[in-house]
Amino acid sequence: MISSARTTTGAQPSSGIHRVPPCGQLQGVFGNGMVRIQSKETWGIVGPAVNGSSVCNATELFNATRLLSDSAACPSGAPHLQLMGTVALSQVCVRYHSSHVNAVSDIVSLHRNQCTADLFGYNEYRNMFSLLGIIRQGRESDNTRSCRWRRLGLGLRFSSNNFFHQSFYAAAAHHALAAMAREDPNATFVPLGTGFPQDKPTRQWEYTLRSLSSAPAERMLEEIQQMLKSCTCFEQLVMTTNGIQIFSKNSRAYYWAYRRSSLMNVHAVMGLASPLAKRASQDMLFIVRHTSRRVISNEEDVNEQALAAQPRIQFAAFEEMPITQQIALVSTASVLIGVHGQALAGYVLHLPADTRSTACVEIVPAPDRVSHAWSTIVPGLSKAAGVRYFGFVAEHSPGCYIDYLRHINCTAQTNPELCNSMVRKGLRSFQAKSVLYCNVTVNTAVLLNVIDKAALATAIASNYSDAGGFRH
Repeated sequence: MISSARTTTGAQPSSGIHRVPPCGQLQGVFGNGMVRIQSKETWGIVGPAVNGSSVCNATELFNATRLLSDSAACPSGAPHLQLMGTVALSQVCVRYHSSHVNAVSDIVSLHRNQCTADLFGYNEYRNMFSLLGIIRQGRESDNTRSCRWRRLGLGLRFSSNNFFHQSFYAAAAHHALAAMAREDPNATFVPLGTGFPQDKPTRQWEYTLRSLSSAPAERMLEEIQQMLKSCTCFEQLVMTTNGIQIFSKNSRAYYWAYRRSSLMNVHAVMGLASPLAKRASQDMLFIVRHTSRRVISNEEDVNEQALAAQPRIQFAAFEEMPITQQIALVSTASVLIGVHGQALAGYVLHLPADTRSTACVEIVPAPDRVSHAWSTIVPGLSKAAGVRYFGFVAEHSPGCYIDYLRHINCTAQTNPELCNSMVRKGLRSFQAKSVLYCNVTVNTAVLLNVIDKAALATAIASNYSDAGGFRH
């Protein structure tokens, strides 16, 4: 018999087959409360449902928990486990090998009778859990005697060096691991995933790690680099492979807890006594870009008029600033202003929306039918974090390839001469088609009008609104 079922955390599912929309079908139930999900997208994902929702469609955290202890025995009929969420292992070694340009973790159990397992983690690109690595029995050829030993390892997901992609995991990792990180400040961070190079961790990883550690950034990254290049064994390894529903207001409490913990650790690194950041007199932070794309072509004129019209504005180039200092600066702001990019996407979550009225002003490069999905990122994150959002579209600066591609189908029937020229220059690549590779020209009068609205919305403290944090 097939019946509807949505299992909550801690509940023991009954035997039989249950339909779990929209992910798939439960294919058997183990006595320890684990369930096997079969769907069109994937096979063999195992874990209980969370917050009254199925594993693939959790309301808040994409989460499932399974603990393996020294005495853990594989469930009958399941000699190979499939795990996701928060997993605790003892007496294991981790080393990385290179797959193309990515590092892949190899987790070796030193227990003679330990279960083997596939480790699944949330994948924001596919919006589902996918395979991260294998937990296997040790072999003589592993030569684990030469590995260094640590007491506690904390494994967490890294996707890329982009703040937006890390935002799927940073608050979830803090939720799962913060208590253990506080108890053991010397815990070693273990990168999980495949979207990063083996040779060198990126400095942007501090965005995720800062809520878990008050160590200087250089020391954190040096330790991770040693992890990637050598074999490390742990008395205990606790791994979390959760993701978070980044656009859901149900995630707001996780964001705020992650922000507060990050700021507390930033102040510890900087030697500041108070964990609370005061509102700066110039609390409208205009992030300027000194990169090769999405630069404001008329920046000098825009900056001059904006500063003359609004004395609360200050300008900052984050490319030239340590991430610790970036977090500290955003914590004193009430408004973020800038062109679409990872600075806005990442730091809108660090605005103190839980303590005062905050807002985000996004300058949006004019989207088109080829390149537009990204335009929902900052508005969605702002709403989820309780930050007022103000956005306006800016035209692409002259010379942007999209000006040609937007109106022309590159075929011999439309404009053969231009088409052939574009093909020769390789302009049919994704980069050429994306407006995110263009600079922008800002209408200063429109920008000042939007900035005035943001200033008004954040000038006077007001009652909290569930739709968007503290509202004017």
